[in-house]
Amino acid sequence: MNLFEILREGHLETRVDMVLKFLMDPGERHGLGTLVLDSFLALLEGAHFVDSRGRRSEAFEAALVSGNGGWELGTQVDHIDLYAMNPDLGLAVVIENKIGHEFNNPIDKYVEHALDQKGINDVIMVVLAPEARTHIDSDLDTWVSKSLTYQDLAEAILASSSLAEIAMNPKDTNQRRSLDLLQQFIEVRTRGSNVADQQDEVRLISEWRQLNEQHAAQIRAFNDRQGQVNAAMSRRLFRLKQPIIDQFRIANVGKNPGELLDSEGAGRSSTPWLRFDFPEHGRAVELKFSSDYKNHAVFIYDHDRNQKDRHIESLAVTLDMDDSLIAKAFVNRALVLVSTRS
Repeated sequence: MNLFEILREGHLETRVDMVLKFLMDPGERHGLGTLVLDSFLALLEGAHFVDSRGRRSEAFEAALVSGNGGWELGTQVDHIDLYAMNPDLGLAVVIENKIGHEFNNPIDKYVEHALDQKGINDVIMVVLAPEARTHIDSDLDTWVSKSLTYQDLAEAILASSSLAEIAMNPKDTNQRRSLDLLQQFIEVRTRGSNVADQQDEVRLISEWRQLNEQHAAQIRAFNDRQGQVNAAMSRRLFRLKQPIIDQFRIANVGKNPGELLDSEGAGRSSTPWLRFDFPEHGRAVELKFSSDYKNHAVFIYDHDRNQKDRHIESLAVTLDMDDSLIAKAFVNRALVLVSTRS
């Protein structure tokens, strides 16, 4: 049994931040002193300090700060997940806690915040996660002093001689409960990087299955109607194929439209299309219908071969118009787009 799993909060960064802050803070009532903090700091041995330009050449020596109780810790300090500072040592440690989220934070700004604090001369920027992380921005990654995993932290704590001493002879209720909290925290954060996330996923899937069962008739009716609508749109586009080819012939696009144009349908999609390729221009133009209220009912999609240079716009027609009018409007606009965007 694990408290964090019962509460389903072992994967929430803010909750983890608060537990880490409690266990690391020597001034808290857990009775563990600097055990957890020293274990964490020992992992930073040799980590480079950082400043406004990124990593410095100078490196951290853990032995010089071991056992020091003059630390001040806080969570969500100017958006920093966990912030530890020791004015007596002139040192600040910025901890970015990442659990399942992308490492894209403005860590250079976090370092600036730390350096702005009175008495702080040296800053260490650490990312703590289930697995080793690098910043998605290679430039900002130069501000990372060290990347640690929860497994690293757990092994360092469990190897501490202080932990063995306290575990053999806890002096009071606070120490006993704190040891239990520490053990459960280590369990939930090292039992695989996705244990808590997986439990939430299972719950989500189970709830969705229950909703499907409760509303099976309505869902079936919706899917049936959607299929009918999509099939109707596909049939309409199939009927439009030949009128559009005829309009291209009228526009005298190539001696043989069959050599120039390649049209294809999309089956029973919610956004079926007819595509016409223009190899000489390296482009294609598609006529699309959509049953999605967020899209235009009828629109035109123009793009290059790689679909990197692309353009979408509503076609000035309505579905109740005659096929020949829709075909003419599409061809006229397609020729303009191909000639101007090639």
